[in-house]
Amino acid sequence: MPNINSIAKKDLRIERTHKILCNALLELLKDHTFEEIRVKDICEKAMVHRSTFYTHFEDKNHLLTYGLQDMINLITSLKTSKGNIETSNEIIQKVFNHVYENHSLYELLLYKCSSNTTVSIFQNQISYDFKNRLAHDTENEEKPAINLEIASQFYAGAIISVITWWLKSGMSISIERISQELTVLLQHR
Repeated sequence: MPNINSIAKKDLRIERTHKILCNALLELLKDHTFEEIRVKDICEKAMVHRSTFYTHFEDKNHLLTYGLQDMINLITSLKTSKGNIETSNEIIQKVFNHVYENHSLYELLLYKCSSNTTVSIFQNQISYDFKNRLAHDTENEEKPAINLEIASQFYAGAIISVITWWLKSGMSISIERISQELTVLLQHR
């Protein structure tokens, strides 16, 4: 029977490796486009062997998606709040608070690193998760009222567009105001 302490240590080592690799990618994005960065560069920056990288991630796209997953989960939970205005408002506030607290990261990923690839990866993953959540929400309906592919693309593009616009405008509108406006928009189907 495995020792619980050894499992916790292993999990911490894996978590540490993931964090080191994510941070290395973000550091490289400050000076290079996503397309220019190779797995070899990430490994050198993180001081990790390539074999270690490939033990945890398929490629650099997978690493970027992993690094953004908490934010993606928050964003995709917006449309699954079952019409509850208070819940939607809270989630939107969490999303924009997260963006505010990590604005340099999102500025880098969404428009400063001169790469449409990072935006595309972010948007594709949000769309994929939206589609899965919407499919789960409508699985008991005979025929869903909306095309899930269109809806997921719409919500993913809209939220990324608003986040990018907000960052470029210097976050000049309060999080409370943005959450009120977006809550109203998301409640309309």
